Amino acid sequence: LDEYRRSAMSLTDKAFELLTANDWKTITTTSEGDVVSTTTRPCGKVMRIE
Repeated sequence: LDEYRRSAMSLTDKAFELLTANDWKTITTTSEGDVVSTTTRPCGKVMRIE
């Protein structure tokens, strides 16, 4: 159980770091006001919708 907790905390930390990184580039803003951004990581292109 402790191993799963450590794994979950690590994944949460990595997700937070990814989402708050400074290298996101805005691609477009939809008519509904959603901002679509992208960044590149070793695994490939990652997109974020705010």
